[in-house]
Amino acid sequence: MRSNITVGLPIDLLVYADGDLEIKRWRRFAATDPQLVAIRTLWEQSLR
Repeated sequence: MRSNITVGLPIDLLVYADGDLEIKRWRRFAATDPQLVAIRTLWEQSLR
């Protein structure tokens, strides 16, 4: 997200199967979401 200023929070994630337009899973990541915080922390550590 830091490399693309047009992307901001919240982040919506939609999952559907190949050839099927029915949404199977939906998730919204807010700034304080524990999983998003963990991903961000691991990503920053990996970049260093």
